[in-house]
Amino acid sequence: MSGGVDSSVAAALLKEQGYEVEGVTMRLLSPDGIDEAIVGASAVCEKLGIAHRTVEAHEDFRTAVIRSFATEYLNARTPNPCVVCNEHIKFGLLWDWMVENDFDYLATGHYAATDGVHLKRPHDKNKDQTYFMYRIDRSRLARILFPLADWLKDEVRAYALRHGLLTRTTDESQDACFVSGKDRSEIIESIDLGTDLPGDIVTADGAVVGTHEGITRYTIGQRHGLGVGGQSEPLYVIGLDAASDRVIVGSRTEGMIRVIEGDDIVIDTSAFEDPEGPWDVMAQARYNMRPRPATLEIDRGRLSVDMHTEQIGISPGQSIVCYREDIVIAGGVISCTR
Repeated sequence: MSGGVDSSVAAALLKEQGYEVEGVTMRLLSPDGIDEAIVGASAVCEKLGIAHRTVEAHEDFRTAVIRSFATEYLNARTPNPCVVCNEHIKFGLLWDWMVENDFDYLATGHYAATDGVHLKRPHDKNKDQTYFMYRIDRSRLARILFPLADWLKDEVRAYALRHGLLTRTTDESQDACFVSGKDRSEIIESIDLGTDLPGDIVTADGAVVGTHEGITRYTIGQRHGLGVGGQSEPLYVIGLDAASDRVIVGSRTEGMIRVIEGDDIVIDTSAFEDPEGPWDVMAQARYNMRPRPATLEIDRGRLSVDMHTEQIGISPGQSIVCYREDIVIAGGVISCTR
């Protein structure tokens, strides 16, 4: 439980359904100070009349999520820390804690669904969080509950209002929890992995058109904030070169790609009727992209996704996730595009 509306309503619904519920909050960011998530979740649990526990996870979170985030950016890749957190912390470390403490189920307020075998998209497609959850171990789904699977976000808010569970009124952040309000370079320096060096901004043919203060400040597809003027057409970031500390820019056309390749893949083999492929799928390559028609192929531990139409802003380090009939059938970390 985070103290937010979704996990609070999830706990209340489970109690209504007759489960014996305890709230658990992981301390991720404030090892020595007040953790607002813990305070909020504890207050909700008191109102619901259920026990509340805290799991210390600061060091694990720093190592698995924040350090990975910094390393990826220094290697000129764009990471997705929520994907890493769900795999290693929320459905990894917390799963282990749940088993060790003899609970039957782990429940969360995520907008996702499961039939006990497959991970599936929820009823509210506008709040679908399965893109961030595709790496969950499928063998654990039989003991994972998503109480909000069939709920719309507006229905959840209305329920929370009726039952006095609105502990937070701020807008939902689009950033990872440890990023909000901070500069990436500040986070990277805190991990002590090295310094983000300045360098040149160049075109695809190597012409220098500007300078930058560090490649971690840029992502593929970025248009604004480049500090490059006097060009005949808008420029986009179309490449990052960590070895030479160069930011490569070009026109929108130069930044377009169609095929996405990924490794470190996860496959739900039970969801494939045809084991040979290729497969018609719906694919999502950014957290703010709606799944769209594509063709998936898998060969020797790598996947290749033809998006059918050209895309911009697809970056190595992000994830590509594929669906069939709302089932998450495959996904991987983007290694290259073309």
